[in-house]
Amino acid sequence: SVLPMGIGYGLASSLGLNWQAALAVGCALAPTSMGIALDVLKKAKVLNTPTGQLIIAAAVLDDVIALVLLAMLQAIGRGTSMVMLLIPLGSSFALMGLAVAMAAYVMPKLTKR
Repeated sequence: SVLPMGIGYGLASSLGLNWQAALAVGCALAPTSMGIALDVLKKAKVLNTPTGQLIIAAAVLDDVIALVLLAMLQAIGRGTSMVMLLIPLGSSFALMGLAVAMAAYVMPKLTKR
């Protein structure tokens, strides 16, 4: 997410866009292409290996980060207070924490049956 976002921001800034518009361009380039990653890993026959699963997990996390960035960008665009800017960030971290807790504690109990 960081590299494409930085490149998009830099290019947009060099074209004379203000920082909000340049940030929007960068955020638009941040999400990964899960379809391409899945296709490449499947053709290489490494999708169901630990390495392939790690790549997919990293791509999902990267997309979640991109969604958080887009939510924050929307809050910036509304010109709201710092509290309103932090709400998407806080709720995203809370959701990620809940997902990790469920994966670590709830899912093992459900799959034992």
